[in-house]
Amino acid sequence: MEFRRADSDADFEASPNVIPLVDIMLVLLIIFMITAPVLKHSFEVDLPRAESPVLTEQTEDIPIITISRDGKITVNGLYIRSTAELENVLAQLKKKEVAIEADKNVKYEVVIEVMDTIKKVGIERIGLVTQQK
Repeated sequence: MEFRRADSDADFEASPNVIPLVDIMLVLLIIFMITAPVLKHSFEVDLPRAESPVLTEQTEDIPIITISRDGKITVNGLYIRSTAELENVLAQLKKKEVAIEADKNVKYEVVIEVMDTIKKVGIERIGLVTQQK
């Protein structure tokens, strides 16, 4: 019976197995791709009603600032934590008009604070979004 010592360099390969990591990353990517559009529109707002006619022309490039009943603010689905952050986001967008979509039960003070921040950035045209009566 003959015993030989195994050559350690020839029998052992020290490379990491990345296939499980790639599989997990692809599954996470698919999950985020599916849930991202849903999260953008999951912010419910009960808009006030008005008798004015509905605008037929609406451009997609107008930023929409949404204010929920509890005062939470989003800009095109991006959650805003403070007025300073709102000011930075609006300055980066470099738009000349915005639309405010505020819940009918939100405090008037919150809407005025958002409008004041919009004016600080230099945006002069502010639209208020309503529902048709």
